[in-house]
Amino acid sequence: MNKFISFVLVVIFCSCAATSTRNDATIGFDQIEFNFGKLQFKKETECSFEFYNTGTSPLIIYDVKPSCGCTAADWTKKPLKSRNSGEITIKYDSAFPGMFNKEVAVYFNGQKSPVILRIKGQVEYPEEFYFEE
Repeated sequence: MNKFISFVLVVIFCSCAATSTRNDATIGFDQIEFNFGKLQFKKETECSFEFYNTGTSPLIIYDVKPSCGCTAADWTKKPLKSRNSGEITIKYDSAFPGMFNKEVAVYFNGQKSPVILRIKGQVEYPEEFYFEE
């Protein structure tokens, strides 16, 4: 009976070890911060962040979440093989004058997920408008 239990435990251990997959997908960026400088009031603008698969497993970005509604993101959705690159495009709607500093979280299938990207700048105040009565 002890041999049977030992055999079952060895089979379970081996099957678990054989089905586990090691995911060493990693992501690299040339830059993780973009400064727009001065922007015109109520003018949508965008920037791009190029990323690379620096690991050996395929890299999959499954979500990119901006920190507020004034920022939107689009990204390369296909899995990237090792040493291939993709792009994340961030659009910012400058509807509020003043300084801004926003975060964009990039969620991917690696252990260091998420990576935080930053955009910042200053939206100029609009010229005063005078309405005739």
